[in-house]
Amino acid sequence: MSPPEPAPDPAAQGAALFRPPAVDVPTLLVLAVMWAGWIGNFVVAASGSPLGPLAFVAHTIVGVFFLNMSFTVWHEAAHGTVFAKRTPGARWLTICVGVLGAWPAMLPYRMLARVHNLHHAHTNDPERDPDSWFLEGSIWSLPLRYPRGMARAARLYADLEPPASERWADRAALALIPALLLVAAWQGLLVVAIATWILPKTIAMWIHAWYVNVAPHRARPLGRFQDTRIFPSAWLTPLCLFHNYHGLHHAWQTVPWHRYGKAFRAKRELLLERGAFVAGVTSESSLETHAETGPLIAASSTSRSRSERP
Repeated sequence: MSPPEPAPDPAAQGAALFRPPAVDVPTLLVLAVMWAGWIGNFVVAASGSPLGPLAFVAHTIVGVFFLNMSFTVWHEAAHGTVFAKRTPGARWLTICVGVLGAWPAMLPYRMLARVHNLHHAHTNDPERDPDSWFLEGSIWSLPLRYPRGMARAARLYADLEPPASERWADRAALALIPALLLVAAWQGLLVVAIATWILPKTIAMWIHAWYVNVAPHRARPLGRFQDTRIFPSAWLTPLCLFHNYHGLHHAWQTVPWHRYGKAFRAKRELLLERGAFVAGVTSESSLETHAETGPLIAASSTSRSRSERP
């Protein structure tokens, strides 16, 4: 008779929850689904060209569905959670995933990755947070402010003095976009490209701005636990791919997106003790309780190692 198996160690299980996997299969699946759906949508639309009004709208909605996955993919790559460092070729594999995640959204991944880390280092700081422009006006005016916001991000990226090879890689990737659009126009498929790519990309970016920037960060103070709201509503989770737990991500950046819900439940009491905003539990008036410690926590959190234990 074999001896009974030892009971699982809760501490070890908790640590594993916050540790990135060797290979994050869910993120790779999302990447594959996004590309298959996006290209498939274009092919189906092209086969039915010219598109009538209803078909145009239908293909745009389908395009938004698939391009909504873009943020999740490049965001995980930017945080290095797709492949553990011990995985052979992790650095280049991560870059490939990041580029493939960002390119359909017409975004330069290498710039995004560096600038996004600045966002975490200076969250909600109007002078140093590269994403603060999202909070400077109405959500409805975002498309009009988008060029200025991207220009600001580009300036901050240049200040980091990235390698020239990195900048040229971004430029080469983005140069493919107008080239492909010209080919589509030459083939009489420009309307199809608008319905399945340009318009869905624009709408998806607006949606991302709402659930990743405006809703979590507007009017929040500085501080690792206080700077970002959490909306633990079950109906939001599939729509936002768990980014309704964005405050959890800001507190522990090594947690993969598909573990946010479990990690939140594991750390719920700690988050509340540290002044995190949890919709349905805390109120905006709780800002005052932790207002004095917010900047101090923010300053200390920027120097934290990403591998700090939860």
